[in-house]
Amino acid sequence: IHTARKNVDITGIRTMVSGEGKGDDPEMQVKAAKQRWILIDRAMTSLLGDKIKRLSPDSNAYKLVK
Repeated sequence: IHTARKNVDITGIRTMVSGEGKGDDPEMQVKAAKQRWILIDRAMTSLLGDKIKRLSPDSNAYKLVK
């Protein structure tokens, strides 16, 4: 994805989002979910940069910084 700010690396997004090949193993599903959040986090911060801030390191909640 090309943005005005910089290029965002999205390789591997499709397999992560669809969860292909993860099977029914709950541990693998948790792992995949964590990876998805890391990916989303990376995309959010590279797109919005200093405009958003994570509420706490282990939460998926953000706030806009004015």
